[in-house]
Amino acid sequence: MLNRQSSIWRGVASGFCLAVALLFLLASGAAPPKRPGFTDVAPHSKFNYISSNSTGGHKYFPQPMCGGVAIFDFDNDGKMDIFLTNGAQLPDMKKTNPSYYNCLLKQKNDGTFEDVTAKAGLRGESLDFNFGVAVGDYDNDGYEE
Repeated sequence: MLNRQSSIWRGVASGFCLAVALLFLLASGAAPPKRPGFTDVAPHSKFNYISSNSTGGHKYFPQPMCGGVAIFDFDNDGKMDIFLTNGAQLPDMKKTNPSYYNCLLKQKNDGTFEDVTAKAGLRGESLDFNFGVAVGDYDNDGYEE
């Protein structure tokens, strides 16, 4: 019985301390801390990317593993950019049309993204089905490639 009573009193004391701390916070006029928020900038960006893995009547093993994503600063401007790899026509696993090309999105100063894939030479039209992407500074020149 004594342990139960002491547990109850500890709970009452903790609640009292919390209430007093809250009153001091409110009395000081301090604003409660802001919670992080997100803004959807996709409608303002100038790109249209859709991952494509050659859907059709026949199901192939690679279909659910289409593409990869890398978020990195490809041009060292201090803003994170996005690179998306893409699938290919199945069963031959070739990028037979632009719907299978990769996509490099450069983040602009206003937080929107611009498609710079062709300018960077990364469409990948001569590649096969892409399953993923890895980024690193392999030649130690300060650029993640």
